[in-house]
Amino acid sequence: MLSALSVTVLYIGSMLDFLDLTVACFASCICAFAVIEFGGGAPWLIYLVTSVLSAIIVPYKITAAEYILFAGIYPILKYMMERRIKSNVLLWVVKLVYAAAVLIFFYFASKLFVTGEVYTPLMLAITAVLGFAAFVLFDIALTRLITYYFYKLRKRLRVEKYLK
Repeated sequence: MLSALSVTVLYIGSMLDFLDLTVACFASCICAFAVIEFGGGAPWLIYLVTSVLSAIIVPYKITAAEYILFAGIYPILKYMMERRIKSNVLLWVVKLVYAAAVLIFFYFASKLFVTGEVYTPLMLAITAVLGFAAFVLFDIALTRLITYYFYKLRKRLRVEKYLK
């Protein structure tokens, strides 16, 4: 059900191509829910099923790619990194290295698949700064949403009784 919900969100968001990254981040919240409620391999399975189905079904493939390469897997990686790395400085370095890898991948993918684009050094610098800023805001927002869900909403919704 969570994969179906994620694919639906990605599909609807791909119809409005200016919201592609927004809906990918929203769908990642569904994966974060799976990390909290199920743990183990379930979030990986939800991520995998959502990735495959969105790559097939979603008409605007950039939305699917953003989910597959960045937003969908990030809640799982975030959980693993925050469990294992105790130093906040090292944790942010690892997170920013991941963000840099994703930005570099999207840069080279756009050079391969998008013809006629000319990237100036200034344009690349601005894109990198905005990309890192968006990543940091996404991480902080995801942390706050997870915290709010875990400490406020989970008790009110009594989710555990539905999961049994």
